[in-house]
Amino acid sequence: MSTIIDSLQSLRQCARMTDDEAGLGFLSDFLLYALIVVAVAPIALVGILALAHYFEWQAFDRILEATRLALTTQWRVGGLVNTLLGLALLAAAIWLAWRSHTISSWVGVATMLLIGLWRLTRGVSVLRAFRD
Repeated sequence: MSTIIDSLQSLRQCARMTDDEAGLGFLSDFLLYALIVVAVAPIALVGILALAHYFEWQAFDRILEATRLALTTQWRVGGLVNTLLGLALLAAAIWLAWRSHTISSWVGVATMLLIGLWRLTRGVSVLRAFRD
């Protein structure tokens, strides 16, 4: 019995923690910056590639390969994010349908199901297109 009480007390203590106390602050910041880098790096590399072509730099081929890799990574990460968010929307819609029985909530459930399915199919199709 005391083990159950200790478990409940530790759960209450975890619920009161902030993101930094739980160690989630660093993880969420890291993921945010990583997604920004993945989104912006190909654009910056295309600009550098244009400069390399204009000035006829010797490193043009290496910059072109880095740009191709960055664009491929951007599409793969985008496909993964779309797949995960589609699954999350589907799970949230199922949870909302299970918990609520009002007409207005069913409109939200239908919307979440449609958007979730759309994001899921879009993400999976992007990931299939870039499969090696």
